[in-house]
Amino acid sequence: MGAETQPRVLISARDPSTAGAVKILVEEFLNNGQVELILATQFPATQSLSKIFKSIKHISVPDLSDDDELINYARKLLDEIQPDIVITGISGPGYGIDEVLLATCARDDASPYAVQSYWGDINEAFGAKAQVYLVIDDFAAKLTSQKTGKPTEVIGSMTYRDYNQFDTEQIRADFREEFIGNFDLLIGLIGQPIEASNSYDITLKAFADALGEQHLDIGIVYRPHPKETFEQRERTRDIFSKQGVTLYEGENFELETLLCGMDLVVSAFSTCGYDLQQLLLVSEKPLAVPVYLMFEEKLTRWFKEFTGLENIPMSDRGLAIVIESKSELAGIFDLEIVRSKKLECWKSVREFFPESSNGAKVAVELILNNYKTKQKLC
Repeated sequence: MGAETQPRVLISARDPSTAGAVKILVEEFLNNGQVELILATQFPATQSLSKIFKSIKHISVPDLSDDDELINYARKLLDEIQPDIVITGISGPGYGIDEVLLATCARDDASPYAVQSYWGDINEAFGAKAQVYLVIDDFAAKLTSQKTGKPTEVIGSMTYRDYNQFDTEQIRADFREEFIGNFDLLIGLIGQPIEASNSYDITLKAFADALGEQHLDIGIVYRPHPKETFEQRERTRDIFSKQGVTLYEGENFELETLLCGMDLVVSAFSTCGYDLQQLLLVSEKPLAVPVYLMFEEKLTRWFKEFTGLENIPMSDRGLAIVIESKSELAGIFDLEIVRSKKLECWKSVREFFPESSNGAKVAVELILNNYKTKQKLC
């Protein structure tokens, strides 16, 4: 066990959304200098976090498909590390090192903690529950407490700590100078690893059909989710190809670069829409608008069951465009409507969106204070 003045902290991450928060959290712990830090990552977070591995002890968790093997791996890891504090991400869809650590580590009044990156998001695979959930706002806290019966701590946002350093206008100008060509409209298509019957494919096909009917020069930049399989990506490309729509590859661009460069950012319900809103919060001019394709009944039902939400948070009051009927698709290709919606979205974000706090600093202070006040942690 680590000494009280130098607790041993084990942090895990599997999903890309978790990876962004974990990167900032690790940096804050390193700045604090009061802990021994170990980071355990699983693909795709391993790829996202590779730049910080040299700063700390890192363990690359293998992709174990057998549940018993995964549980045994986690138990062995915990036995070897003997952490005083465990902090995990939250996976989904699917499960991995985060959930199995939550299910197998020792626990007390505080540890293990789970870092939540989407309102009310939990994953109780293996019966996993955190003792404390670190959440972004009061709405997330209320929803998470209702679902888990566990305490929550509102820490604000960790992922977006550095966004105020971005020159969003210059990023947009550089991207469009390199990429836009003669396009009238540039749309980012954000993929998601959704296998909800065939409802996701039906949604994409309706979008592709609407695109195929347009007489504008529209560029579609496709950024697959890291957890989309090769087959899923090929299905997406095939859906658009059959409508004569070319998908330009967006995987090699930094996410923030891609979001700044678009006019519309389209997905079923990706958190990239929230990322875009955070960029709008620090931008002096309009950029793009999040567009959510929520018109297919089975996919909408799956979203509600999976998230426990009735609607996508931060999508009302002009903060995003939610397409609830296929007949509404044509409107998002009208250049005048797009210009109007971009301005409305930018103004709404700056009026209604909560300022991003230094969530990582708040989280580290909370966790270490809990430890130092002798709430015995695993």
